[in-house]
Amino acid sequence: MIAPLTKLLDWSAVQAVTLMMPPDCMQRPRLEEALEFLKGPEFIPNESQPAQVEFDPGKSGMHFRFPSPRPGNCSENNMVYGRFYRCGERWQERPVVILLHGSGDSLNYNFRFPLIARRCNRAGFNAAALVAPYHFQRRPRQLGGSLGYSDCLQFAEATAQAIAEIRALSGWLLGKGCPAVALWGYSMGAWYAGMAACRDARLAAVVLGATCARMNPWAEQRAVRPRVRARLPLVRGLCDGLNLTAMNLLTAQPVIPKKQILLLEASYDSMICPKEDTEDLWRAWEKPDIWRLPHGHVGVCCGFVPGLPERVLRWLTPRLGSRKTVISGMPDRENISTSHTERQNLTMRMSMRRFTRLTNGFSKKVESHEHALALYFMYYNFARVHQTLRVTPAMEAGIADHVWTLEEIVCLIK
Repeated sequence: MIAPLTKLLDWSAVQAVTLMMPPDCMQRPRLEEALEFLKGPEFIPNESQPAQVEFDPGKSGMHFRFPSPRPGNCSENNMVYGRFYRCGERWQERPVVILLHGSGDSLNYNFRFPLIARRCNRAGFNAAALVAPYHFQRRPRQLGGSLGYSDCLQFAEATAQAIAEIRALSGWLLGKGCPAVALWGYSMGAWYAGMAACRDARLAAVVLGATCARMNPWAEQRAVRPRVRARLPLVRGLCDGLNLTAMNLLTAQPVIPKKQILLLEASYDSMICPKEDTEDLWRAWEKPDIWRLPHGHVGVCCGFVPGLPERVLRWLTPRLGSRKTVISGMPDRENISTSHTERQNLTMRMSMRRFTRLTNGFSKKVESHEHALALYFMYYNFARVHQTLRVTPAMEAGIADHVWTLEEIVCLIK
């Protein structure tokens, strides 16, 4: 039953893309100019400078931006935007996973990537989500439809711009002291990650989810609209031309070891990024790790595979230099008991409204949460008489000689 359902989802996604295509999008494809650009030395230069990253203090310090290292004619597209999810205060000592979305994939960038980023943080990694060229706030208003074969030169320049921005962000992160950088992309984002892996040996690992290994007229082949299907011969010719260049991942070899590469194949994808292309890429890249998932393109890219992010993070852990370490002290075994922990947990939940389960009294800001905890522990240890001890815990420990009043606690603020 899952195979017909996944194919229906993929077919629906194709029709949604064709509805956004303007009727005159193939008037000037500029294939010859694109081929000249792709075969020239300026497509992806060997050198890459670190990005000049600036954080927006008005948005929790998580949103960042930097000027594109490959600016174009559209000013809106020349500023790169993203989000950075830090793993603790000493984030510079942690590896980073850069998340790359697919074409027009606002669902992943706005909703799924924040969830994956939190999982990365729990696993000990920083996470960054990067906005691709001509997407979201970078998309000029005069540019209609979807970026693709309608203008091959613009498509090639956007690809070069995306790779340059990924490498610039990687350079900035490594310059800040992060020990390793990995790329994790889906669909078009996986294609970008694959191209970066063929040119940047600094990458510690890449995860390619339902990647587009080569150019194919997937929208025109499956479109219901006659106007779109009529463009199939023209688009097929454009794809054949582009596949003779570096836009075809099968024509290049990665510069990182194959053990650092993971392919996520959508086994039921026969429309957008066919599994046959992924198999060809797997063989061309000397058979790196591959997971053949019984889902379609939309299923793999939109999080319909149960437990996939956790599996990928377990795969990334040894490749990013992160190790699980047992940290233990020398407790008195005669006094080991979970009763004290459970009692403390209950006391906190009964004493602080923001710890009450299944309510809307939770902390809305980390700073407010920290202040509430500090006030609670100060009162609990210095001002509240313990029923068993008959004194405050601070008096029992010998660090106070009297029961503190609320006035004394308030005076500490000054």
